[in-house]
Amino acid sequence: MQPALTMPRGLPQGSALLADGHRLGQPARLGTTRLLRREGCGTEADYRRAGREQGRIFTAMNIGMKDWPETVRALQEIEAYCLARGVRPPDRYQLIPERRLGLPTAARAEAPAETGPMLWDEADWALLGTCVEWIQPEVGDNIIGGPASVENALAALAAGSTYVGCLSQFAWRWPYFDDDVQQAGEVVRACGVLAAKRDQGVILDTYLEDGIAGVFEDYASLVGWASIERWIAALCGCPLSVSWGGLTADPVTKTIVTIALEMSNTGRIPAAFVQGDTISYTDDLDKNASICVQDVQYMMLVQARYHTGACALPVPLTEKQRVPAWQEIAQVQVMARQAERRIPQLAHTIGWPAIEHEAQLLADRGAQFGTNVQRGLADLGVELTDPLQVMLALRRLGTAEIERAWGVGERDGGFAHGRKPYLATELVTATAQECARFTASPPPAPDGGHVVVVGSTDVHEMAKRVLLQALASVGYMVTDIGVNRDPEDFVAAAMQARASVIAITTHNGVALSFGRRTVSLCAEAGQFPLIAMGGVLNEDAAAAAAPVCVTPQLNELGIHTPGSIDGLLTLLQENPCPPRRARIEGEVPCQ
Repeated sequence: MQPALTMPRGLPQGSALLADGHRLGQPARLGTTRLLRREGCGTEADYRRAGREQGRIFTAMNIGMKDWPETVRALQEIEAYCLARGVRPPDRYQLIPERRLGLPTAARAEAPAETGPMLWDEADWALLGTCVEWIQPEVGDNIIGGPASVENALAALAAGSTYVGCLSQFAWRWPYFDDDVQQAGEVVRACGVLAAKRDQGVILDTYLEDGIAGVFEDYASLVGWASIERWIAALCGCPLSVSWGGLTADPVTKTIVTIALEMSNTGRIPAAFVQGDTISYTDDLDKNASICVQDVQYMMLVQARYHTGACALPVPLTEKQRVPAWQEIAQVQVMARQAERRIPQLAHTIGWPAIEHEAQLLADRGAQFGTNVQRGLADLGVELTDPLQVMLALRRLGTAEIERAWGVGERDGGFAHGRKPYLATELVTATAQECARFTASPPPAPDGGHVVVVGSTDVHEMAKRVLLQALASVGYMVTDIGVNRDPEDFVAAAMQARASVIAITTHNGVALSFGRRTVSLCAEAGQFPLIAMGGVLNEDAAAAAAPVCVTPQLNELGIHTPGSIDGLLTLLQENPCPPRRARIEGEVPCQ
């Protein structure tokens, strides 16, 4: 059964958008960096290709402190620390800026601030490649994918960042921006900018888990999705680097998927990075250290055997608690370089033929998924040579519909996307197990019949999925407004649903400002639902180097912070929905 798809009339031609981007990109300046000058390379791709043929192992790091000056200082401290410890600094850094950077320049100052640095002007951009000598910059997050894709692509090239991303984020919604046609059009134009520099070695980058593939239930779909994004990039005239990995903990599974992705990498484009495990860490830092080292060693073993040139990206041990300090980022980089020394000896202990066999089977199923998607889009009337139509159609269909319609697993209503996975993704498996806990042993039925609005301030989907199941398991009526939502969305949905509860999940460092705005909007509307927030409840503070916990301030606003989904259920049971009474002007009663 084909999914339903509504496409707007009068779309611009993708070819015209690409031509406009190409026109902007041809005269654009392509800068260089201190690392590229040091290595005598024109682009990062040249540097990686040369290094992998020499048998080098590459590492990378994510970094994004509270602001750009603090991030520059952290980069310099990390570089100096690694050199003082006698190890090579990481080969590259991925800047993790605020989402505001994805908005057009004119809209950034008025948009809500989040955790992370901002690049406000040419001087900020110029520091990307000049502030350190040993570490190549990439601007990926919030650069290509959003409504500011063109201006960001031009600025990135001028700064010497020759891997530019993140294509997967075309599926994201940016704060207070809802024109998906304009957004997708800007992504196509930005790809045209990069395509104009293709012969000079510029690469379009993507991180699979940051888009539609991030919540697939089947690794076959994820591997196949890489071919879909490579297809989109090819339509735009861009070579694509495919990064992935943060939502997979098991090192053997990660190895199999990485090899499967490399099997379809016919252009031998070095992946920007393979992301370390972001889902297994606990509050036990010693345990996290063991997870980190094992994770990195397997990523390096794949590099060494297959000469992928893909950087191993270790995750700081405190990642679960907060934004890591520079010392904690440097610590895992030194750990990774120390682990690298054992790679030649460890390589002989791995059963590569069995792993390669599993990878080939997965690659075959991924290829079938990619074929299914292209055929399915054609059946829906999408012009397969037009990247604007393709991206817009995929975004509007969404992850669940795409996998339900075109996945390779057998149909099975026991799975959220309607198919039994060939190889179930780890995060989805863990989420399903958590959901099943509430289905199998639901808490006592509530005294009041709450109506609950649920959504996320950012892209994170899985916690919300568990929350929806938990609330439904005890009989509450739930309205899911999705991810990347604004306070206005929560309040409008609460009024429409006549909700008694607003439940907000957040991980992007906006907890206090988002909560304050939500409370204010409710008061303006004369609505007073119970508001609960969970996730990472922190935000930048002027006097603190890292985001600080804002739970006390949220509580002062009257926002509940139960700390867990079980805690939220207990809270709602202890605060039943008030009995129906006469409605006063502006008030929305419980159903």
